Amino acid sequence: MISLMYADKSRLIMCAAYRHRLYGSHIQWMLPGWYEKDWWRIRNVPGCSAENIRTAAANFLAVEDLVVDTTTNNTLSGLTAEAFMNMYQAKLTHYPHSPNGYAPLGYDAVWVLALGLDKTLTQRKEQGRGCYKIQ
Repeated sequence: MISLMYADKSRLIMCAAYRHRLYGSHIQWMLPGWYEKDWWRIRNVPGCSAENIRTAAANFLAVEDLVVDTTTNNTLSGLTAEAFMNMYQAKLTHYPHSPNGYAPLGYDAVWVLALGLDKTLTQRKEQGRGCYKIQ
């Protein structure tokens, strides 16, 4: 689950997740890394304790945006940050859109999801379990 909202709204979402039992080892949250320390402990969510919110958000990944890397290191995709930006800007010439500074973050988010799904599928195969079938 990816959430890009202020901490007060995340507390509401975590409270709802807790009430609907959407927490545990099968749920992974990606939240902004700029929340205040112990953001879940603020008690302004009616019907939920700080412990409920912490339970729902357990093991969340805190992520922050990063200025595009200026090194020439290849990423997992095989591209450097500069090569990605060049490819992105070249693709935009075919569309009536201007460049978006968040494009590298979206690209990285898709890679995180793909790697997570790949790891999950690999583990399920190693356990002799099949893939989920979406109907």
